[in-house]
Amino acid sequence: MVARSSTQAVDEQKKLETTLSVEVDSARVRISEIQTEMESVIEQLGEAKVSALSSTGDFISLTC
Repeated sequence: MVARSSTQAVDEQKKLETTLSVEVDSARVRISEIQTEMESVIEQLGEAKVSALSSTGDFISLTC
C-alpha cells in the first residue's frame, strides 16, 4: 500500500512539474512580448520628445 501511495505521489509530482514547465515557458514568451512593446513605447516617446523640441525651435544637443 505504501509503495502504491509513493508511486502515485511521484506521478502527481511529475504531472505538476510538466504543468509548471509549460506555465514558465508561456511566461517567458509573454515577458519577451512585453519587452518588445516597452522598447517600442520608449522609441515613440523619444521621437515625441525630439518632435516637441524641434517644433519649439530649441536645439538639441546629443552626445554619444
